Amino acid sequence: AQGRGPLHHATILGHTGQVCLFLKRGANQHARDEDGKDPLSVAIEAANADIVTLLRLARMNEEMRESEGLYGQPGDETYQDIFRDFSQMASNNPEKLKRFQPPDTPEP
Repeated sequence: AQGRGPLHHATILGHTGQVCLFLKRGANQHARDEDGKDPLSVAIEAANADIVTLLRLARMNEEMRESEGLYGQPGDETYQDIFRDFSQMASNNPEKLKRFQPPDTPEP
């Protein structure tokens, strides 16, 4: 598994709907694998714009919640709208969100 969690694997496989689900369920987006890469780094390397956008929005929302303090809002409405849209798409039309990127194969 190379120190990768479910969010890493969904990102590597280009499963946008899974990434959305894991983020909604509180997956650690700052976790690093054995190579020191977090899911955002993996998504950027794979040039998967949808997943990069989701991960950046989740990070932004987390930072906004932290800056609001204990009695702040539960998060940005735009973030919640986008995640709701991705969730609905993942449920109703999951094929639209699949952008499989095969993992790099080592040179022999």
